[in-house]
Amino acid sequence: MRTVLDESELRSWVGEKLGRDVPDAVWSLLRDDGFLNVSDDNGRDDLARRAARLLQVFSSKSMQHRRARVVRSGEASQKPALSAYESERALAMSEYYAKYAASLPEVRAFRHDVLGGHLLSEQDARGLLNSSAARMLTPVEFERHGIPLVHDSEVLSQDYVRGERYCAVLSISPPNVQVEFEHLLKDVGTFWEGMPGNYVLEFRLKGMRHETTVFNGSVLDRLRRTATTLQPLPWQKGDATWFVLTGERPRTVPMQSNSTIKWSSFANSGQIELQIEPWVSAASVAAMYKKAQRRFLGRENRPISARRLALFRLVTSETDENLEIPSWRVLMDEWNARYPAWTYKNVRNFARDYWSALRFIMFPDYTSFLQRLENQHG
Repeated sequence: MRTVLDESELRSWVGEKLGRDVPDAVWSLLRDDGFLNVSDDNGRDDLARRAARLLQVFSSKSMQHRRARVVRSGEASQKPALSAYESERALAMSEYYAKYAASLPEVRAFRHDVLGGHLLSEQDARGLLNSSAARMLTPVEFERHGIPLVHDSEVLSQDYVRGERYCAVLSISPPNVQVEFEHLLKDVGTFWEGMPGNYVLEFRLKGMRHETTVFNGSVLDRLRRTATTLQPLPWQKGDATWFVLTGERPRTVPMQSNSTIKWSSFANSGQIELQIEPWVSAASVAAMYKKAQRRFLGRENRPISARRLALFRLVTSETDENLEIPSWRVLMDEWNARYPAWTYKNVRNFARDYWSALRFIMFPDYTSFLQRLENQHG
C-alpha cells in the first residue's frame, strides 16, 4: 500500500537536500499543484527538482512580495472612463430599462402581493434579505402568523431528522412568535455557509455581489423567481433582486474591464478582459485598456528584449522531461554559434539572463494587482 509522506518531514528533507529552507510561498505553490502527494523516492526527487527550480525562479527580492498564503486566483473590476456623450447615453438606457422592468407583470405582482405596494428602504431590504424567516417561510405563512416584512428572526434550533428532514425552530419578532419549519432533505439541493436550501438568491449591495440559500416557495424564493424574469436585461448579477425590492435603478455599464490572475508553480497567468458596447468609441476603449494595464502591471508596459526572448526559447527547447537544464557551457557555445551578434563569454551571465527572462515572461511580479485586489475586497 502506498503511503503519502508526512508534510513536515518532507519539507525538512527537501531543505536538507537543497541546502536551504523552502519559503512558505514556494511550499504553498508546490502543495496547491499536488507535488506534496509523495509516496515514493521518485516522487520525492521530483518534488526536490520542482522546489529547486522555483527557488531559482524567485529571487530573494521577489520572494519578499509573496506571502505564505499565496493567492491562487482573483479578479478585480474597473469603472469605465466614458466621454460625456457615452455617459449620457448610458444614463438614458438605464432609465429606460428601469421603466421597462417595473412594468412587467411579475414585478408588479411581487410588489403588490409581498411588499404591499411599497418599495423598501435600503435598511429594510437588507434586513429582509438576511432574514431566516424569509428564507424558509412562504408568503402565506407570513400572513398566517402576522409577520411583517420588517422584523427580526433567529434560528433557535435546527436538526436533520434521520437524514430525511431538515427541521428548525424560528424566533420572530414582531410578532414575538416561535414557528416550526420542516423540509424534506431530498428536495434540498444547495448548501451555503452551512445553511441548506433549494436555490441560491443573488443580490448586489454597495457594488458587491452576495448570495444566500432560499427554500422552495419561501418569500425570498418568490423574490428570486421574480428577479429571474429580468435576466434578459443587461444588468450585473444581483442587480435585479435589489431593484425589485427598492426600485433603485441599476447602472448600465457600456464598457467593463475585468482583470484576472492565477498563481501556480508553473507560471503566473494574467488576463484583462474588456466587455464593450459596439457604440463606444475606440478612443474610450484604448484609454480604458491602458489604464487597466497600468493598474495590473503597476507600471507602463514594456517588452522584453529580443536577445533575452531568444535566449529563453533556446534554453526551453533544450530542457528535458523533468525541466532539467543540460550543461550551461554547452548551451552557451550553441548560443554563440547561432547568435554571433549576441555572444556571451561568461557562463554565469548566460545562466543569469535565462533566469531573469524566465521570471519576466512566465512569473511576472503582479504585486500591484494583489494589493488592489485586497483593497477592493477589504
